[in-house]
Amino acid sequence: MRRIARVLPGLLLALLLWPAQGVAQEARPLEDADFAAANVSIVKSLILPLHEQFAQMAAANVAATNAYCTAEVRDFERVANAWRELMLTWQKVRFFALGPMMEGFGPNRFQYWPDKRGTGKRQLRQVLAGQPPALTDSAELADQSVALTDLQALEAVLFGGEPPQPGGYRCGYALAIANRQSTLARELEQAWSDPERGFAGEIEAAAQGTDLYYDAREATAEIFTAMAENLDSIVVDKLEAPMGRTLAEARPAAAENDLSGLSFADIRASLSILHAIYTTPLGFADMLVITGNKALSQGIEREIDILMEMVQAFEMPLSRAVTDPGQRPALDRFLAGVKGVRLIFHSTVARELDFGLGFNASDGD
Repeated sequence: MRRIARVLPGLLLALLLWPAQGVAQEARPLEDADFAAANVSIVKSLILPLHEQFAQMAAANVAATNAYCTAEVRDFERVANAWRELMLTWQKVRFFALGPMMEGFGPNRFQYWPDKRGTGKRQLRQVLAGQPPALTDSAELADQSVALTDLQALEAVLFGGEPPQPGGYRCGYALAIANRQSTLARELEQAWSDPERGFAGEIEAAAQGTDLYYDAREATAEIFTAMAENLDSIVVDKLEAPMGRTLAEARPAAAENDLSGLSFADIRASLSILHAIYTTPLGFADMLVITGNKALSQGIEREIDILMEMVQAFEMPLSRAVTDPGQRPALDRFLAGVKGVRLIFHSTVARELDFGLGFNASDGD
């Protein structure tokens, strides 16, 4: 960790000062064909397979929960692991917050988080206290608050205390949520992949101009913006919220998925999909090379690799690390590194690829 921490600041500075330090090389302006190729590559190699995987993980979660709650299999760890795999897949899917993802209640229908006012927690406490029979029916859940039907609610039911008992209310409610999430995941996958009306076709057709996109570049810019906004969320929601400004101001309860112990794993999954989107063949990294920024392109990839190594090195839950004097310095360095990458994407990469992306109100310093 210390070796990585020494490398990180110098690399960040070099990338941020890139225009002044770049090495001259053969370059050309990006053309519409470049954006079109990036769109097709990202859709075919990432978006479609990932959404299919998400639907499969959601179905596997239903199967594991049903087997446990009907006492067919008395192994709660199978249920726990199925939920964890589903949540970690969701962490990647949420990076594509565009098109069908933004319909209805948007990403909140899968994960109502951060719950800044505690609305979801209050509603869930009321349900578990009152145990309304209707909420054990997945069809009835469609009309309920997203805070009662999402993956966060399922985490609370599964991990918020002793494991649910087969035949009990919490098991019935957990199975209903699992079924609801499986339905939503399959609908989302179909909304992307449908041969005639799927959103994948909309993005691929952007090069010819569609009702939604003027050209391929506009579609690429939307994918880039969704990626950059989720990078913002890593900083603001996943790290700054539980860390606070100082050790004394830390808020451990704000850590994502603390009940299931996934807080750091969530961040690593998010960084891994950031890496995958960025390095997709013909995608953003390759477009930087086209514009004469090969060293910059490679430096950003190395920076993300370093961050993934850093988050892997933490040996305690995030909720404990934020208040641990021994872990806090490493956590502060990690946050600084993620903020540096965010700045690079928002400024240097956006400028070099001519996306015109700026900071939003939640960016902070």
